[in-house]
Amino acid sequence: KRRIEMPSTRSKSSHLNPTTNEKCKSLIAESKKVITYSKRVKREGEIKEKIESFEENSKISSISSRRRKRNDEDEEEFFSSGTSSLDCPQHSDAEVPSSQEEFVSSSQKEHKFVQCDGCTMIYRPGIPSEESNHRVYHDKLGKRRHYVDFRGWKEENVLKRFDDGRVISISSEDPKRKSKKIEEIVEIMDEELGYVPSVGAKEEVVFIYVNRNKKIIACAIAEPIHEAFPVVDSKQGEEDSTIRCSKEKTSAICGISRIWVHPNERRKGVASRILDLVRAHFIYGLSISKEKLAFTQPTLDGKQLFSHYSGSVNFLVYNPVN
Repeated sequence: KRRIEMPSTRSKSSHLNPTTNEKCKSLIAESKKVITYSKRVKREGEIKEKIESFEENSKISSISSRRRKRNDEDEEEFFSSGTSSLDCPQHSDAEVPSSQEEFVSSSQKEHKFVQCDGCTMIYRPGIPSEESNHRVYHDKLGKRRHYVDFRGWKEENVLKRFDDGRVISISSEDPKRKSKKIEEIVEIMDEELGYVPSVGAKEEVVFIYVNRNKKIIACAIAEPIHEAFPVVDSKQGEEDSTIRCSKEKTSAICGISRIWVHPNERRKGVASRILDLVRAHFIYGLSISKEKLAFTQPTLDGKQLFSHYSGSVNFLVYNPVN
């Protein structure tokens, strides 16, 4: 076998003439320049993309900042203008107050605050816990605005009739079948007044005001007492239900443990009418003076009512028997 040797490239190039060799070197140099230029263009493209991405992020951050600023201004304007009507269960947009913003996490800011025009509660739709709380509160408020039907009884102790209805009294001596209707209205009363439900005293007397449409619009519960405490340092119309009482006891005859008027029937003299009948009929044959009438710890509306009815900011208060 004959061995064939292939000539090497170096040997070939060595046989090239000088002109061809120079051209090859020139082509190699040009190729290196092209490769270097391509790398530089690619690098510049990457840098340009990073700059564009940075500018885009900066623009988004600027827009978000402007939106937050605009939302803060809207929040301040909304909360300084007050709340809206309670009659319609629609919703209107309302931002979270700036003073409370520090308590809201960045994830929660995605949920916009709204205010329910029906119950005035501010909450965030989309958050299950807040939606649940709103439903409970809204339904509870709707229950308060609900009238309790009263078809009447064959035997009623009617104390007085008015143009718009009548006032009836119910005591522990009346048949138990009447107590079911009383329990229904007392439950609504206790819930709105924040009164802890308890077993009624045997000597309690319930007074209900029934209008011409056979709806209960007011209720008062009275009980016999022997002493009460005058209120001191209480100004009529003060936006606070907190009161201070004198340490000195004074004699009293009748205590109003609870009094309630339907929200749609207030400021019409209904409470004064029913209190007048309590004083006239609580004890048979005795008309109790206003100075011997006492009340339990009042709400803000109750405080204004008692001051107006008693004609003095120093009305009497007492601790309920039960």
